This record gives sequence, C-alpha cells and structure tokens, in this order.
Amino acid sequence: MELKIKLSVLFVPPSHYRYVHNRILIFSLGKILLSPKGLRRSDHTMYVINYKERGETPVELAGSKNMTVRWLIGLNTGAKTYAMRHFEIKPGGIIPLHTHKEEHEIFVLEGEAAVLGGEESMVAKKDDVVFVPSNLSHGYDNTKGKKSFRFICCIPLLPTSDTQ
Repeated sequence: MELKIKLSVLFVPPSHYRYVHNRILIFSLGKILLSPKGLRRSDHTMYVINYKERGETPVELAGSKNMTVRWLIGLNTGAKTYAMRHFEIKPGGIIPLHTHKEEHEIFVLEGEAAVLGGEESMVAKKDDVVFVPSNLSHGYDNTKGKKSFRFICCIPLLPTSDTQ
C-alpha cells in the first residue's frame, strides 16, 4: 500500500489572519485554511485582541490562593522587550512575598489589596500605579477583600524569564 500526500502552499495576506491563544488561525472566506500549532507572530504584525481571548491559568507560586494570570503579550505573541500580564486575585486570595529579577510596572484596574514588602504598609486600589524594583520582595493580599483585585503587570523579557 502506497500513501501519497499532496502539499500545497498558499499565501494568505495578514488581513485574513486571526490570532487566538498564542496560535495563528488563518481565515479566508470564513474557512480555516491553516492552523499551525505554536507558530509565533511576525515581528511586523500589529494586532488587537480582547484580553479574555488569552488563556486564564491559576498562578502556581507556592502559597498563592484564588489567583489567575493571563499572558496578554509575551514572547509567543511577538514581543521582544516587554511582557504584559493580567492578574486577578479573587476575594480571599493572596500572592505571598516572593522575589525575582524582573521589575514590575503595575496599573490597578479594579478593587484594592494590601501591598506586601517594603518598609511601610501600603494599599493599592483602582487607578493606582505600583512600581516594584528588581529583586525586591513583594506580594499582594486580598484576603479581606470583598471584590476581585485586578491589575495589569508589565515586565521586561529577561533571558531567564518564564515568559510566554
């Protein structure tokens, strides 16, 4: 028995691309023509995507509770310099003190939480900006909160980063 495979190459313009969960689906006239797993975006592709289209995963940091992350922009979606993440700490949740090389630039979207670390007690709330320098022990406590603490966190893509 002989198996023959016919392979065709088709150029589809970028205007027909649709990006979903770090994969590229190419649409043309409503049909999926190609769905390569794990293919990264071109360096020259600009895109707009709803944050809810990015996969939401539980944070696996030891001691964290009721917390999820969505990697909005990272290595797998075309970034070379910075990553953007969306975090949600539900009421009763916490990110315990931890340290790493990446500095953090944070914008709070909703709720409020105690900011752990540093020399004084602080609370971050909606519309606040938080800066966390490299290698500073930090965390966020929403164990007493009545609503979710949601924020955008941008970090540099360092060679040793666990960046998606």
